[in-house]
Amino acid sequence: MKSLQTKLLLIIFSSMISISLLIGFISVKLLHDHSDQTASDNMLNICENEKEELNNILSSIEQSVNIISNISEFKIASLDLFGDDYLYNEYINDMEYLFKNISDNTNGAVAFYYRINPELRDSTSGFFFTKFDGYFYRVKNTNLAEYEEDDIEHVGWYYIPKNNGKATWLMPYKNLNIDIYMISYVVPIYFENNFIGVIGMDINFNILTDKLKTNIEYDTGIIYLAVEDKIVYHENYEYNSPRVDDKKIKEKETILLNDMLLVLSVQNEELVKEENQLVVTIIIISSALLIIFLFIAYYFISNVIKPLKNLTKATKKVLNGEFDVDINSNSNDEVGVLANSFKTTISVLHEKMNYINALAYKDSLTSVMSDTSYSIEVQRINEVLNKDTKLHVLVFDINNLKIINDKYGHEYGNKLIIGAADTITKIFNKDNTYRIGGDEFVIIVENQTDEAIEKSLNEYNDLVKDCYLELPDMKHNIEIAYGYTKFDNSMDTCFEDVFNRADSLMYKHKRKLKEIKGS
Repeated sequence: MKSLQTKLLLIIFSSMISISLLIGFISVKLLHDHSDQTASDNMLNICENEKEELNNILSSIEQSVNIISNISEFKIASLDLFGDDYLYNEYINDMEYLFKNISDNTNGAVAFYYRINPELRDSTSGFFFTKFDGYFYRVKNTNLAEYEEDDIEHVGWYYIPKNNGKATWLMPYKNLNIDIYMISYVVPIYFENNFIGVIGMDINFNILTDKLKTNIEYDTGIIYLAVEDKIVYHENYEYNSPRVDDKKIKEKETILLNDMLLVLSVQNEELVKEENQLVVTIIIISSALLIIFLFIAYYFISNVIKPLKNLTKATKKVLNGEFDVDINSNSNDEVGVLANSFKTTISVLHEKMNYINALAYKDSLTSVMSDTSYSIEVQRINEVLNKDTKLHVLVFDINNLKIINDKYGHEYGNKLIIGAADTITKIFNKDNTYRIGGDEFVIIVENQTDEAIEKSLNEYNDLVKDCYLELPDMKHNIEIAYGYTKFDNSMDTCFEDVFNRADSLMYKHKRKLKEIKGS
């Protein structure tokens, strides 16, 4: 006679066997039916993760070039600029300086250029800079007249974006001069539907290929880059090799921001082997580990998900521009490493963002807002301008700057500019004050009454009387002409209308000051 203990053990054992067999059978069937789909989804997920990282790099490059292209178009007042040597040289010098600063802070940039339409100047007009030993140097421009338009090797970088009529990524190619593979992002420049030229940046292709992971979860898995049916990067194939349609290999691909294909290839043998291993594992251990697995899974998932949730919250804050996030992880596993690495990345990103913003939006000499900030603010105002807008525009212009520069040198000229800026910003908000030229400042005031503006100007007039610049042989009174006006819905259609009236009043004031001084 069997004991109750034996009966209970048999019942429990039989139940566990039955459950394990049932679970094993269902799992094997489902695994067999869906293994291909699972592998496809997993491979595609790996591709998408890699795609996101590479697209972030490509997007930052596009942003750098687009900033330059927008500023270049904004600075063109008319096509007469290209017929006037003085205006043209001043324009090109400004673009060189700005482009070099942005390229210095763009990861992987090895060259940048701005080539002008030969119909506006000549076939070598514009500039081209290449990086050697960590510094950008100007090199001789390609003579566009020496090549046919369909000569892709020599002038494709010019005619392809021109003919496309939009920003264009050029596919990877090898630069024989510096022996590296590069990709290029080129933007055609227009003014009033007239083609002006192209602005582009060449990027070291390695900044993309170095990001491709080699330690993916598949032993035979390889991630490579392709353009249509040609391989442009593969650890086992030469550049420009044709893609092989091998039935022994399963591939998944996704399209990057620059239209290149990011491809993950895995040997089918490994995918089947992995499936078979899982089937055997399920059959052997499913019954023995069923109950234990439930407790372990619950404990493990609870501990793993918690720090990942914290990382997700922190990521959302960073995406919204909040860099002050608290990420704490005391574990030494991959999650802990990820958390600490992410924390460091946020700190570095915050510093870089502050640095770039300071370069782009602050005038380095006076610390007021820069000409770039002014352009952005003007664009913003024009977008929201309406009949109810309350807007005052004040234009200031320093007198005698040229005389000071010529007689005492630019060091004292810069001191005069700084002194003028300090005087103005003692009364007016520095964040609303823009230096738009060597000696010209603009103040944009919104939602203020006429009385408040008049009061501020009276305070300014009292202050400027006692402002002097110490010269080697005398004290020079800081003299600044100004003009101001407000938006008038009956006559103004854009910000520039208000500015032009304020500018005219400034010149009247300048003439008046000269007449008083002359008398």
